[in-house]
Amino acid sequence: YVNDMSAITLQPSSVVDTTSPSIISVTTRNPAGTYHVGQTIPILVQFNRAVKFPRLPNQARSDDLLGTCTDVPSLLLNSGASVKLSGYAFDSDPTTVLFRYIVGQGESARKLDVVTNSSIIADGCV
Repeated sequence: YVNDMSAITLQPSSVVDTTSPSIISVTTRNPAGTYHVGQTIPILVQFNRAVKFPRLPNQARSDDLLGTCTDVPSLLLNSGASVKLSGYAFDSDPTTVLFRYIVGQGESARKLDVVTNSSIIADGCV
């Protein structure tokens, strides 16, 4: 996905894909139940195609090739939390990313879920 056409040099046979990836599933391997403040719930977000987040936790700013990424992407949950991206869930699968939700004080939800399918705030990073 390219969000800055001025940064692209096209060859005669080049094709530029400007379609944003979309979320196809949000899951966890944790069982349903009650979780308490400080407990961690891993959340896997799968996209319909490979995604690249130039700014992941602990990466140097030099990885931000387009200069548009201002922060680590985050996921908005219906518990009231905003969870930062941890990285790719599997080294061999660039379609699935991992968020680690640490339950905070005052956060609750009958069934934990994302707010909407556009709940990833990427600050130009996808």
